[in-house]
Amino acid sequence: MKIDHDLAPLWGALLLAACQPGPAEPPTTDTSGSSGSTSMVGDSSSALDGTATGDSSTGGGPVDCNFSTYPDDIVFDTAAAVELSDAVARLALVGSDPVACGDGFVEVGGGGPPLAIDGRCTGLAALDETRGVVVTDTGTTVLFEIAAGQATALDTVLDVAAQHHDVATSGSSIFVASGIGGLSRFDPVGDALGMPTAVPGATDPRGLASTAAGLLVADGRDGARLVDPDGGGSIFRLDLDPGEASKRTARRVVVDGERAFVLRGVFGVSVLDIGDGMLSLDSSHAVEGPALDAAVADGDLLVATGSALVRLDLDTGTVPSRQAQPAYGELAAEWFRTITPTPEGLLATAGARMAPVTLGAGEPQPLLFVDRATYSFWASPGTSTQTIVSLDNGGAEPLILADLAAGSFGLEPLNLDERVGCPGQYTVDPGDRGLVQLSYDDPSAEVLLTSFDATTNTSDEAMLALRVEVNRGEPEVGEAGPAFDLLDSEGQRSRAADYPDRVVFLKIFNET
Repeated sequence: MKIDHDLAPLWGALLLAACQPGPAEPPTTDTSGSSGSTSMVGDSSSALDGTATGDSSTGGGPVDCNFSTYPDDIVFDTAAAVELSDAVARLALVGSDPVACGDGFVEVGGGGPPLAIDGRCTGLAALDETRGVVVTDTGTTVLFEIAAGQATALDTVLDVAAQHHDVATSGSSIFVASGIGGLSRFDPVGDALGMPTAVPGATDPRGLASTAAGLLVADGRDGARLVDPDGGGSIFRLDLDPGEASKRTARRVVVDGERAFVLRGVFGVSVLDIGDGMLSLDSSHAVEGPALDAAVADGDLLVATGSALVRLDLDTGTVPSRQAQPAYGELAAEWFRTITPTPEGLLATAGARMAPVTLGAGEPQPLLFVDRATYSFWASPGTSTQTIVSLDNGGAEPLILADLAAGSFGLEPLNLDERVGCPGQYTVDPGDRGLVQLSYDDPSAEVLLTSFDATTNTSDEAMLALRVEVNRGEPEVGEAGPAFDLLDSEGQRSRAADYPDRVVFLKIFNET
């Protein structure tokens, strides 16, 4: 991938934005280029472990300005993580073995070498205690066996005209969703897949799940549909958003008893009731990012949105907590794309790491959202420039901010409410947005790299750090572009390595 002359000025702006909003995990920040004194709002005595003297003007004596962070409600246990060969797109249990698949591979977690497959994995399901099936975007269906911690291919069928999206099993039968290519069914004999037969009833099947009422199909813009697995056609169809065709797209389905969850990408999750050959819409919820995968635990729905694991309270429809991806805001971050229940609890993947997930009590807490993980300035000698840092509280409890600092930059809170008796500490109420202005006025206009820092009471961002840079320079024409590993709004992966020696235009945006 090389930089075209006409596109070179755009790289600086396009490659700095985070792909979707969310709480900012502190990125790796190099401050070796910093110069000048530190600008800090507030006194260090207001830190988490400090002892504040309070404001004598209140007449109430000393004020305790210490505050505690909320407990971590979603824990992706990196200490127990298993490193797989590459980023994971789908995750399932085959017997008691966790099996993952991604671009060109199927792999048993903690097992032997991966099984190579043709294309990108788009669907994975268990057939029985020792066998599973995987489908890819190249029209490949692979029946495989797990033995001694390793996956081995038993049979492969290639449909060169198809692009598979998902796979599900029911008894000894295998069902494949191929978008506008329709639904198909395999009935293996021994370890041979045989030839597929068409299953009528769906127009654009993207996701599949087997239920007692029939095949539940995420049928693209036709919403959700029950289909007779034995060829009797459509049983029942449900529009997910009759008013707006663009919001009806159903991409995946997850079933939990008589409830189903239709994942609709950037349009969130729809909760359905299944019964008596019918579907009814219970509710729909936004999850602040594309809904890529989901699992039920402790009565709540945990949704993988790429940039985070989001906990959705199904009783109230609120989001009490979320766990941000590792290295949030980086161009090659570890994306949360899969999560699945196991007898021992939840299992999820972030990039190529697979780890158990544990949940807390789900109590309300503040949730910090920032509009980007990197702020960039371009300044000429003798000029001044400013930018605004947005700090949104998407949670249900007040957000506390303290020890705001930005190296040698000027820093001014614009609309933050100061905590009474605690100078330098501020609050942002639930649903509100706090604004902080950063300014740069240096006659030298040198290249500068630093960070905007704050102490907070949130579980994931107790120490917030956002990258701030000035005049970082423009790339040269013909220079290789930066490495990236990003997801689109449907959860599909794109990497710089996929476009060798090609000009690439990246448009990074927030779709809501």
